[in-house]
Amino acid sequence: MNKKLAAGAAALVLCGGLWFFFSGPEETGETAAPTPAMEFSDTELHELEGGKIVWKMNVGHAAIDADKNTMHFTDVDGYFKNDDVELTLKAKSGMAKRQERLLYLEGDVEGRTSDGAVLHAANLTYDGMTNRLSTDQFFTVEKDGKILSADSFVADRILQTIEARGNARLADKEATK
Repeated sequence: MNKKLAAGAAALVLCGGLWFFFSGPEETGETAAPTPAMEFSDTELHELEGGKIVWKMNVGHAAIDADKNTMHFTDVDGYFKNDDVELTLKAKSGMAKRQERLLYLEGDVEGRTSDGAVLHAANLTYDGMTNRLSTDQFFTVEKDGKILSADSFVADRILQTIEARGNARLADKEATK
């Protein structure tokens, strides 16, 4: 009888081991966030072109993905610059892709140019290959008593030239109150 009991116990252990070995983790519908390769706090990011600063961002927290190409960050405070004109920006979060030279900001993006324009947008993308700034969502730019709004835009990096797209509207500030 001890042999039968031992054989039964061994079969149970073997079945349990096989179940443990071949069963995967429970599917919860969520994917685990990849572990960052490096993390930083209170960091400055910037891009130079010809020895001059194109953009500079101070971020509260930054994490570089394992691919070492993508960086995610929060609490963004920075600027874009072109000659004497500057566009300062604030955003809740962002992402940079080094090889593609893309910078993406999102979350209550607010910008101010040194010549008086004020920008409000949900997100902004800067393409360092073309030196173009854009958004794919509703935005407003206020300057000299006028408000420009549209569904999206493409512009130079300091908002001197803006191409508004989709339901574009230019109105007097006083008329919108």
